[in-house]
Amino acid sequence: MTFVPTQEQLAIVEASTSSSDNLLVSALAGAAKTSTLKLIANANPGVNMLYLAFNKRIVTEMQHDLPRNCAAKTLHSLGLAAWSDSIGTRAKTDFGKMGELFRETIRDLNKDDTAAAWKSMGFILKSVGQGKGAGYVPDSIEGDYKHTRLLDDFMMEQSLPEEPSPLEWGLIRYISAESIVAGHAGQVDFDDMVFLPTVFRAVFPRYALILVDEAQDLSPLNHAMLSKLVKKRIIAVGDQNQAIYGFRGASEAGMSDMQERFDMTELTLSCSFRCPQAVVEHVQWRAPHMTWWDGNPTEGVVATRAVWSLADLPESCAIICRNNAPLFSMAIQLLQFGRYPNLWGNDVAKALIKTMNTLGNPGTDREDALAALRVWHEGQMKRARNKGNLRDRMQCMKVFIENNQTLGEALINAEHVLSSTGKIDLLTGHKSKGHEWADVYFLDQSLIGKEGQEPNLRYVIATRSKAHLTYLTSALCKEREDVGDADWEGEAE
Repeated sequence: MTFVPTQEQLAIVEASTSSSDNLLVSALAGAAKTSTLKLIANANPGVNMLYLAFNKRIVTEMQHDLPRNCAAKTLHSLGLAAWSDSIGTRAKTDFGKMGELFRETIRDLNKDDTAAAWKSMGFILKSVGQGKGAGYVPDSIEGDYKHTRLLDDFMMEQSLPEEPSPLEWGLIRYISAESIVAGHAGQVDFDDMVFLPTVFRAVFPRYALILVDEAQDLSPLNHAMLSKLVKKRIIAVGDQNQAIYGFRGASEAGMSDMQERFDMTELTLSCSFRCPQAVVEHVQWRAPHMTWWDGNPTEGVVATRAVWSLADLPESCAIICRNNAPLFSMAIQLLQFGRYPNLWGNDVAKALIKTMNTLGNPGTDREDALAALRVWHEGQMKRARNKGNLRDRMQCMKVFIENNQTLGEALINAEHVLSSTGKIDLLTGHKSKGHEWADVYFLDQSLIGKEGQEPNLRYVIATRSKAHLTYLTSALCKEREDVGDADWEGEAE
């Protein structure tokens, strides 16, 4: 089929060639933003351009379709090259850097502090990484290097997800400072690749036009990096309705912040080629101007399943939920039913198993393990600033412990479930962004809140569907195969 650009796409391409304005393209879910960026690149043959994205896979794919005058890089690869040029030597990536710094730092602590530090290692190193992503430079070395820091000690401490102990806070500050020193000597990790060249002195290559993908996910640090990079013109594409990564440091109002910073003219891509009519109409509460493509082979279906069975789920579908715990429970049920799930999120799985191992020995019976889990949860709740994520972690572990006689059996079962590779995808809404399925099942929609970026998350989950969007409730899953059409309700609210 021959690709025919829409009138919106043609208007954007025209603006890219006939004006010198910085452009901000608001592209709704499935609205062909990637093909639009390609059209822009190919419409400017004499312009030295750079395409920027977060994901290496996307950059690799784009490299094959972009013209020779348009380079394609991730923010991290661009930053690493700029930092190497700035320090006069090729920076060496060392992904074990922070572990080494941690071990060196605690070497001279007393026995009790050493034990406490090891126990808090995950929190400490995660906090250091978070600080890099937010542009944190410790007060202790504030005058040692020329820089433009975004966070000082006070702001950094207030941003942490948990209130640190004096020992933890001291280690976070010290390791952050030592990491900066090591970075200037050429030893960098993944977080350093954007942090160091943005906050400290670095010279970026010059391009006449910068193309930015997924603009809604940019953090204040990313905006600062672009300010150093953009010398002439920038065109960015994104969807503010899909801004769901505030918890990772992305700006809450990323696109409006970018529009003000770079004085951008806003254009739109409102026609979704992914979502059929029924899904588009269903999400117009969030995106009123969203339309559907007339050439879509299906009008789509949006419905709520009142009572349902695991047998109803087709192969290659996706079950998407706000939280992990209902997905873990669903994965166990699918395996028991003879269906094989594909549970996304190995990072979450590893952290859960590590915590479960601290609740007792393998022979610890179910009741004692649950009691230990309650003690762990109460202790964490006293420190946690984000109570919701902590509750979800606790519920995930509870799912496995309650389904087994001992803690050892729960751990074996957890590893089995988490390593399953079936044809029914189970994932959170945050992990679903950037993906699509013909059949999407929205599990336990009541877990979605109404404040902050929660409405955006609801929109993201719903717009993953290319044909059928079905709302399910965990408690209404029945172990029978004779659930018929009579149990379908009308369109979900």
